[in-house]
Amino acid sequence: MRNLGFTVWSLVLVGAGLVGGCVGDSPVGSGVDSGSTPDAATTPDASGADASVADTGSDTSSATDSGDAASDAAPPVDAVSDAPLPLVSFPTHASSAAILPNAGDLTDPVIIDTDATTVQLVANGPSVLPSGATFTKGVDRSVLAVGAVSIGKALVVKGKLALVVVASKGVSISAAITARGIGTVPGPGALTSGGGTGGLGISTTKGGGGGGFGDLGAAGGGVGGGLAGTTFNPLLTDLSGGAPGGNGSGPAGTCGGFSGLGGGGGGAVVISSVVSIMVNANGSIHVGGGGGAAGCNGNSAPGGGSGGLAFLEAPTITMNGFIAANGGGGGGGPSDVSNGIVGSDATLSTTPAAGGPSASGSGSGKGGNGAAGATVPTVGQAATSSGGGGGGLGRIRLRYRNVPTLGGTFSGTKQEYSNL
Repeated sequence: MRNLGFTVWSLVLVGAGLVGGCVGDSPVGSGVDSGSTPDAATTPDASGADASVADTGSDTSSATDSGDAASDAAPPVDAVSDAPLPLVSFPTHASSAAILPNAGDLTDPVIIDTDATTVQLVANGPSVLPSGATFTKGVDRSVLAVGAVSIGKALVVKGKLALVVVASKGVSISAAITARGIGTVPGPGALTSGGGTGGLGISTTKGGGGGGFGDLGAAGGGVGGGLAGTTFNPLLTDLSGGAPGGNGSGPAGTCGGFSGLGGGGGGAVVISSVVSIMVNANGSIHVGGGGGAAGCNGNSAPGGGSGGLAFLEAPTITMNGFIAANGGGGGGGPSDVSNGIVGSDATLSTTPAAGGPSASGSGSGKGGNGAAGATVPTVGQAATSSGGGGGGLGRIRLRYRNVPTLGGTFSGTKQEYSNL
């Protein structure tokens, strides 16, 4: 798979029964962009740990006496090594108050709406939260705090806000979780502008660029076509979905519908467990980008959206399923006799999403394919009406304490952190 990075294991030593500070934000695997190296500014704040070293009231006038007293009071080595390590800055994307030990378990939800903060166990059914659980709406995310989580049925996450799940018990995923961009509609938590948005197609011969996130998108077709979307938000503490593709030339919707608009970015799903996360062989998380719409009336076509963010965080992670953050295909340009054809949405596989094919007639540029697995997105085809560029990969983040079991398949820019 693409960008698996390298692995460095960290051993945290605890002395005198006291954790004196927090482990830093050090990734043990990253994407191809150098920006994916976490910034020291995001190192979990150690001030809380320092503050916990309170004055015991013992006489500090003599350094020798103080040291002797501390030495005498030190517990046996065995007692220290057997003590569990605390969770460091956990959860990453929610307050520690979201950990609810007495909350009920969530079993087989089929729809989670981050805008309405509702959970449905049956399509079109009533909203049902487990006893003691909470679902809180924030500015850019909604936080669902529960006990154990079991996903045994296909789950669709919808809304404009990212989803953060905080489980005080274990999480088991044995079915598909989908939070992807669909056509020009972004996934939950995806950007609608800024970030790695693909460049605009500013004339009929210049297609829109594909969106970027964990990796670059592809440029739009033609000389001076819309710029490829760039990488962004590389740090552990960053939270957002993917970026949209750049629009094609001409007013959006000129031919009705969503023509001319870039594909939507993939959504953002964060799952944090105090205990463990297991993605079984038939479990998956799909945060792919949407395909760019068609070009019409002689205008160039838009780019595809980038993949989004899938973030798993637990002391122990076992992965045997599929996590995909692929890019959407760019839209196809129109010909002299017909409008263009839309790009395909990202797939839950390592097969790239196809760009919109050339329309019948002459002058139509094919859209570029989206990124998937080890395959980079492709540039839109140059033509009288150029095609849009394919969307880039999104990000897959894993944060853990124990050596994880990582089987299955990852299709996205993968970053690993062993600092939980």
